[in-house]
Amino acid sequence: MTEYILGSIAAEHGSFSEAKQLYMQSQRHIAAAYGPEDPRLGQPMIDLAGLYLMTNRMIEAENLLRQVVTLSDKPENRDPSRLSLALRHLGALLLTQKRLDEAEPMLKRSYEIAMKELGENHPQTAASLSVWATLHLLRGHPEEAEPLFGHVIHMVERSSGTSHPEVAGVLGNHANALIATERYVQAEQQLHRALEIYEKQTGPSSTKLADTLVSLAMVIGKQGRADAEAIFTRGLTLTETTYGSEHLRFARALSLYAEFLRHQNRNAEADVVMEKAESIRTKSAPGRPTS
Repeated sequence: MTEYILGSIAAEHGSFSEAKQLYMQSQRHIAAAYGPEDPRLGQPMIDLAGLYLMTNRMIEAENLLRQVVTLSDKPENRDPSRLSLALRHLGALLLTQKRLDEAEPMLKRSYEIAMKELGENHPQTAASLSVWATLHLLRGHPEEAEPLFGHVIHMVERSSGTSHPEVAGVLGNHANALIATERYVQAEQQLHRALEIYEKQTGPSSTKLADTLVSLAMVIGKQGRADAEAIFTRGLTLTETTYGSEHLRFARALSLYAEFLRHQNRNAEADVVMEKAESIRTKSAPGRPTS
């Protein structure tokens, strides 16, 4: 139990190798104590899959999550909560690969299980609805996704309080839907609030804080404001520190910064930044580990 909690902390702060060792150690201890089919193996396996996803090990992440789904769905040790969680993570992984049709039934089942077994006010139900809303966003229907994210925010606030990191995560998703409908001022408000929560709750060096800074800088830049520069600088520095200089998240941040530079008519600088981003993408082909 302690190992996978420590692994989560290590992963959040970019210590991916340490996190992997802790997750695998947790799995070994559980398997030795309770057997290789024990449902308690599910949590460290899900966490390890999340780590693989962060480091671009897509095949390994998918295989682990499918194992957890199978393990949690067995009649002799069926765990609806764990099953809903694994289905949600697996569906979310498929969304990152644009495999929307494969993801849809998994995400639907995840939400239905959570609603039935845990109730509307449970954090896991809110998380399942949030990923379901993301599916709508990726299908090009931000007008359907936006009110769902708004509902999820209220659900998480009721269950976990207004300053919980889970609230910040949904605020970021809500901002994405607002950005897709070009409601940049509202998106900026949501991202400022998410940023404040992460700074208080996760510390100054988390991956989630890095992602939020980059999104905030992008939204401010979309409004034609030069003050995006300083936020981009902070976001890029933190993204490189937490994810690594070869990570696709850093490439994405660089691309957004290059777009901002072009809007500022700084095309020569933009070309240099974009060339660096493309170099990272070339090295990090799909499925190729980034650490």
